[in-house]
Amino acid sequence: MTLDVLIPLFPLPLVLFPGAVLPLHIFEERYKRMVKDVSEADNSFGIVKVEDSSGRLAKTGCLAKVTFKEALADGRMNILTIGVKRFSIVELIHDRSYTQARVQMIDDPRANAKAKASAQKLREVLDDVIRLSEKLGGQELDLADKVPSDPVQLSYWIPDCFYGSPAEQQKLLDMATVVERLEAERIRLIATCKHLAARTALKDAFQ
Repeated sequence: MTLDVLIPLFPLPLVLFPGAVLPLHIFEERYKRMVKDVSEADNSFGIVKVEDSSGRLAKTGCLAKVTFKEALADGRMNILTIGVKRFSIVELIHDRSYTQARVQMIDDPRANAKAKASAQKLREVLDDVIRLSEKLGGQELDLADKVPSDPVQLSYWIPDCFYGSPAEQQKLLDMATVVERLEAERIRLIATCKHLAARTALKDAFQ
């Protein structure tokens, strides 16, 4: 982890992963102000999952960088962001209209042999999921060129594409190591594969 840094926070009921693209419509006055402030700095702010019922923030979030901005009426705007790096919240600071946080950025180490082996096992299961999904849907998914080869990037791409639950996604974002994430994702995809295989067999039986 790097030294503590101060960043604006944008709490949302979703999870952003490094490398993932997230479009946002900015309409609240406090977040209009936030985007203006970051535009005068490095165009970066933190996205962190918020629980709708309690308003509690997750401890781990993702730094987002603004890559495109479109001004609309009344100061509203559409922006496009990309996830850069995970961070861990150290302290929340409420001295502006929007929340800021002192955070520690989490550096992902380069993948070692164990991570590469875990990634290969995951890709094998992913191939089966894609094959079965294509058979059920009757069309190609065109994912071959989109699957990252790097184990760290793969560990973030899988939950962004195949997980629908923010709660599940947050658990993966919280995980300390890439191997831990890859293994958890492989187990999840094995269950998905079994479900798809059962649906495929049922479809074949009625054709």
